[in-house]
Amino acid sequence: MKIFVSGDLDEYRIHDLLEQGAKIDGIGIGTRYSAARHAPAIEIVYKIARYDGRDLRKTSPDKETHPGRKTITRVKNDRYEKDLIVPFDPDAPDLLQPFTATEPIEAIQKRLTKELTALPADVAFIRKPRPYPLEFAKCMA
Repeated sequence: MKIFVSGDLDEYRIHDLLEQGAKIDGIGIGTRYSAARHAPAIEIVYKIARYDGRDLRKTSPDKETHPGRKTITRVKNDRYEKDLIVPFDPDAPDLLQPFTATEPIEAIQKRLTKELTALPADVAFIRKPRPYPLEFAKCMA
């Protein structure tokens, strides 16, 4: 018999079930996947960094910005160590890539699994993860 669970599941409840040894073959996630009950809106801060060919800097007190287009590269040895943010470099292996086509869900799942396993264990904790390190290049300060 296959066991499929669903109903008000989120990453915390799934983690708890698996930690308790639940023998689950499949998981259905609906409401909690599409809308978080504790925060049903995404909190986003938008700060423009470049417009019409000009780099822009926000000048409000205590709200540091880094003007201009950026390249984000990932530093990796055995696992990911940090992301490095530098001025735009069109030849760098930039994490920021435009979508060019849809992908099969299997390809997305495979990439996600690979990326998650490359994170340091304490960054991937479900509860109280260590923040993942980001470093701005000195020339961007």
